Amino acid sequence: MKEQKTIDELYEIIKKNTETSAQIIALLESFRSDLVEMRTPIISETLLKQQIALELKWLHVNSNSRGYLYIVDAVEMILNRKTYLQVTKDIYPVLAKKYKTEKGAVERNIRTAIERSYEVLDDDIKELYFGTTKVRPTNGDFLYAITEQIKLELLKKQKQLHR
Repeated sequence: MKEQKTIDELYEIIKKNTETSAQIIALLESFRSDLVEMRTPIISETLLKQQIALELKWLHVNSNSRGYLYIVDAVEMILNRKTYLQVTKDIYPVLAKKYKTEKGAVERNIRTAIERSYEVLDDDIKELYFGTTKVRPTNGDFLYAITEQIKLELLKKQKQLHR
């Protein structure tokens, strides 16, 4: 059985064993595969939706807008795929078909939800999520930024469940 290591344990091993880059790469590869294993469906659909809702509430995305629904579905799509999804080519067409609307309407509703959210966000939160306070993130940047945050939160929760 593969030994599970925490981030701190891996850091200490890397610090002590810096003789070769091959050792470090092997350790990182091992850690990456452990993270992939942790992402497998131990997480319930309910927990996933709750985490997405919490994240969007934190970012002041209005839950009464169509853009909110599209963002939730887009984030779920991204989380459930192991490969990179292109927003305009992969996500918008699927959502347009699901909601029986046009790709342009999906894009516009997501953009509007993001714009309204971004207007009221504190600069600290903008900096934390998007790395800048000067320019509103693109739809893709927004979706992938919150998806990464949700992944981190779900990994934390999963880790707590395994204790």
